[in-house]
Amino acid sequence: MEREQYAIMARREERHWWYTGMRRVALAVLDSVLDGQRGLRILDAGCGTGGTTIDLAHFGQVFGVDLAWEALAWRAGRSNGCRSAMQRSTR
Repeated sequence: MEREQYAIMARREERHWWYTGMRRVALAVLDSVLDGQRGLRILDAGCGTGGTTIDLAHFGQVFGVDLAWEALAWRAGRSNGCRSAMQRSTR
């Protein structure tokens, strides 16, 4: 994906109906399945710019990983309680 697209994604994923709706559904399912568990260690594989990673911190310590370095640059600036962002490159 082009670098500019990550900037657009980072700006829109907090308010755009698709991102907010998908996160709301995913978090509701996790909340139900986890039955109140907290303090978990969570891997957000393919975290992108980090919108979901931030919300997953409700359940515990989140580690976001992504192949796209450009996306992780946005993720690092939005940590909001997430402990770590790791980078992996196939280059």
